[in-house]
Amino acid sequence: MPDKMQSESINDQSLLIRQEEIKLRGRRVFCGIGIAGMAVSFWYVYGGFYDVISGIWTGAQASHFYFWAIVFAAIGIGGGWLFRHNWKEMKAINDLSKVRSVLIEAKRSQGKVTALDITMHTSLSVADSKRLLSDLSAQGVCETEVTEGGQLLYLFHSFLPLQPAKIESTQVTDTEQV
Repeated sequence: MPDKMQSESINDQSLLIRQEEIKLRGRRVFCGIGIAGMAVSFWYVYGGFYDVISGIWTGAQASHFYFWAIVFAAIGIGGGWLFRHNWKEMKAINDLSKVRSVLIEAKRSQGKVTALDITMHTSLSVADSKRLLSDLSAQGVCETEVTEGGQLLYLFHSFLPLQPAKIESTQVTDTEQV
């Protein structure tokens, strides 16, 4: 029964990671909109000022241009802010998602994993797996051990199966007689 509960817990965590990845995709779309808004705004304002300065637009056309230049400049500034704000959050969510996937795999593997295990069971590259495991080891979340084959094995003590405690039996001898 504990295996089923552990499996359900891992599935719940996987679902949370997938939800965060969907949010991350949405934020990437907003960043793209921000970059596109900045590009269009720059193109319009730059081209419009050129037309006004060169005399192509005069009178009402120039006043319309100034109105739209202000609107597009605001869109460009908003797009830049949106990109900057979401980029930081996207990076944090992406890093958190990677760490969670490493921890879920470590739990599934009963606390003993290698970088290759992480790579095989997650969407992480070998380099990312090694970096994340090394970072977790430096933070004291896990410990490293070298196997007989020379491979680094990462031990997550929180996920290792519990060993039954040895209870020493002591015999009480009754040497005194009443």
